[in-house]
Amino acid sequence: MSTPSTALALPAELTIFTAAETRDALLGAAADAARSGAALQVDAADVIDVDGAGVQLLVSLSRLCERDERPWHLHSPSDALVHACTVLGLTKWLERHAVITEETR
Repeated sequence: MSTPSTALALPAELTIFTAAETRDALLGAAADAARSGAALQVDAADVIDVDGAGVQLLVSLSRLCERDERPWHLHSPSDALVHACTVLGLTKWLERHAVITEETR
């Protein structure tokens, strides 16, 4: 039996300029997942512009999910997101949460 999931695709721009809107979408998806007992799936394949605020949103999401003992996965992180996490010293965090498929390599 597979675990149900709730999915959210991140916007192309994951920056301070989209932080409030993206935060609301992430919190809504996390709440939906919690209500349904589903794992939250966050698709990051389309992210082309990311800054510290965007990465901070994802780190905050991971802490929220860990606190509530809810599973979540970051699918197909784009090159831009991988680069931002590397620059910010979050390589191990990304490795722990990212799901990379052969199609997205």
